[in-house]
Amino acid sequence: MEQGEKSIEAARRELREETGIEGERLVGPVWVDDHWFRTADDLVHQADRYFLLRVGKPDVDVGGLDHFESDMMVEHRWWTLAELEETAERVYPVGLGGHTRRLLDEGPPQKPLQISSKSA
Repeated sequence: MEQGEKSIEAARRELREETGIEGERLVGPVWVDDHWFRTADDLVHQADRYFLLRVGKPDVDVGGLDHFESDMMVEHRWWTLAELEETAERVYPVGLGGHTRRLLDEGPPQKPLQISSKSA
């Protein structure tokens, strides 16, 4: 997030910059996850906020990625909900398929739900 920016504003900006998708109808945050992780050099606190946006299957434009992001990006693709629920690949947050299924079945929560990126 940039100085003075609300989380939903940051999410819209990041979505536009990293995918080319406009997020005027973004909802949330629907989930939050605050956690710590260790890099080779440091201990880092990360505060993740997750939002919901229903889209078709638009083309993704990664031209707005910065150097750091493009170096980390291996690939991008659209996943079906069944693929997310069944994959053995590492996807964050852990349990994304189940979290998403509940979100679609129950609708967005009144307050963001605390989830964990470390366990389902």
